[in-house]
Amino acid sequence: MLGTDYYAGGQLDLRGGKLHPLSYVCGLARAAMESGVAIHEHSEATHVNRRKNDWVVTTDHGSVVSKYLIVATNAYTGRLWPKLRKILVPVSSFITATETLPQDLIQEILPGHTTVSESRRIPVYFMMSGDGRLVIGSRGYLLNTAESGDTGHIRKLAIAIFPQLADIEWAFDWGGRVAITIDREPKIFKLGTNAYAGLAYNGRGVPMATMMGRQLADLILGEDIPMPLNAIKPIPLHMFSPIGVSIHVIFSRIMDRFMD
Repeated sequence: MLGTDYYAGGQLDLRGGKLHPLSYVCGLARAAMESGVAIHEHSEATHVNRRKNDWVVTTDHGSVVSKYLIVATNAYTGRLWPKLRKILVPVSSFITATETLPQDLIQEILPGHTTVSESRRIPVYFMMSGDGRLVIGSRGYLLNTAESGDTGHIRKLAIAIFPQLADIEWAFDWGGRVAITIDREPKIFKLGTNAYAGLAYNGRGVPMATMMGRQLADLILGEDIPMPLNAIKPIPLHMFSPIGVSIHVIFSRIMDRFMD
């Protein structure tokens, strides 16, 4: 099914699917704008203040005043809400894509267009794009927390899984930061009067953030939701989290290589 003998076995879940994340978010934005929502790009929120019965969000280009406040910054919270930033650890995640593969390789690699996600401690995930490229991703390399960086380690894994790719050119790299929590669960927090935060998807943001949007909308509407409201509990020694992430990545990759 995968076009490789790299794996000893796997589990097939026919309930799953795949989508193009950028096309999906553009569709969400289009639906929001058709409902009257104003979207302001390139307008980083720098300060949040309480003014009488409203919240004021300040940016470099102006401010927004609202009765309700939702912080949905995930791994990009920064200094906007310092206590919230300390409940998670940002971890880099990179993806790389080949050039469009020759037709014989398209028929050989992932012939059933299966989308794959591993169960390793540092998982690799991959799929075939609509235009015939292998798209494969994994965690960034050690201390690299940037949104773009060296994907050489991911390309080596791709060739280990599919030796047929040894002479294929790689065309695209991209990446970003995912928000990891100690218990690996998404969280909702009550930040104050009419103020909530929903974040921490632990690398599964496309479906989880969609689910979180519904939960936050129901909260604003005063409805009961199945998710609990959490108290903000900073991770102990959070300032050293980059070192901890690096140690975890090194140890986990050793375990994946020699003990599975």
